[in-house]
Formats: sequence, C-alpha cells, structure tokens
Amino acid sequence: IIAPGALSHQTNPLSLTFTQLEIVTADNRKVYPATTPDHIEISPQPKRVSFEFVALDYLDPEHLHYRYRLAGSEDNWTQLDADHRIVTLTDPAPGEYILELQYSDNGTTWQNTTLSQRFTVLPAWFQTIYASIASLLLLAIAIFILHQLGLRHYRHRQNVLEKKIADRTAELLTANEKLSEQAVALEKASLTDAL
Repeated sequence: IIAPGALSHQTNPLSLTFTQLEIVTADNRKVYPATTPDHIEISPQPKRVSFEFVALDYLDPEHLHYRYRLAGSEDNWTQLDADHRIVTLTDPAPGEYILELQYSDNGTTWQNTTLSQRFTVLPAWFQTIYASIASLLLLAIAIFILHQLGLRHYRHRQNVLEKKIADRTAELLTANEKLSEQAVALEKASLTDAL
C-alpha cells in the first residue's frame, strides 16, 4: 500500500488545465464548448458560465488549494479547496473577461504558473451601443413631439381665449354705443323737454 504522505512531493510545477466548460444559455440549454487557449465567445445573456479545472497531481491531489480571479474586474483572489474546483459566473454582463487560476501545495505559497482563459460574453441586441443610441434618439424624438403637442394645445387655448376676449370686447363696445346713444337722447330730451 502506498501512502501519499510518505512520498516526497515533486518540486516541478504541476500542469494546471481546464477539464470542462459549461454554459447555461438564456433558454436553459446546456452547452459544453471545448476549452482552448484561445479566446472563447459566449452567446448573449448566459444564465451561468462554469469552468472546471484541475492541477494534475497523481500522488496527493487532496492537499492542493486553488485560487481564481477575473482579471480587470476583480483584484482579489478567491480561494477554493481540492473538492471545489469549479468557478461559476452567474448572469455575467456583456464584456471581455480573463479568468486566471493558480494552485498551491499548502494554501499560502502560490505557484507562478497561472492558467488564463480569455472569453467574451456577447451583448444582446438591446445591450449594444447602437440600441442605446437608438433608444436615446427615440426618447429625444418623443420629448420633442410631446413638447410640440403641448405647444399646439396652448396655442389653441390662446386663440380660443383671444376670440372670447374679442367677442366680449365687441359686445361691450356695442353696449357702450347704445348707452352713449341713450345718454345723448336723454340729454336732448332734457334740453327740449318743457318740464
């Protein structure tokens, strides 16, 4: 029987590799694309992206510790043990990402070899810059149209009020003329009346 603790550990760096990539799409389908050292493009609006990995230690894999980070968006490393070798991103936003992985024999001294995987989450049509520009343009047009409709309404009200004022003024002028005529008639009557 071989006891892993009795064997001396290798000083050569272990090979750190991805074993599986799982993507759960917006319509709940599971996709397993091949992991490559190249750039991976992920369809818009994934619900979940999971990277499974391992450092190939055939003697004592349980003693290994792992850590990961998304370079550019996270500066802090997240540590994992040998039983949890999956990095899962839930609802990642559209953009460019670089997943960096490292391993350690003791959890404090980390190997210089870093496994990196570049990937891009593509934007949905409504998350593109063109959709943002179009929505801003539509908003500006809607505001302009609503403003014009408001101005038209106020101009109509102003015309109605001006017409009412003109009608009232004409009525007052007519009434004033009648009163003036009556005053002149009364004055004439008072001068010619024998009383």
